[in-house]
Amino acid sequence: MVVFDRVTPELKAPSVHIDHEGGGFQATEHWIEQGSKRLAILAVLKNLDKSNRIVQGARSAQKKKKRQINNNQNQQ
Repeated sequence: MVVFDRVTPELKAPSVHIDHEGGGFQATEHWIEQGSKRLAILAVLKNLDKSNRIVQGARSAQKKKKRQINNNQNQQ
């Protein structure tokens, strides 16, 4: 058994962790470098820590590349 993206100190098993912020950064930087002009981030749950870290990484990439960040949010 391998634990995926969870911290469970009481379980003695190998685990795999994901750098959500780094992934959001790398994906956004890649699309900007490929010439994409309009990028969107779709997140289902606003209060989910993983989603927030992905968004933070994407925003960091946009700032690094001096891209305007549009914070329009269509919430339903």
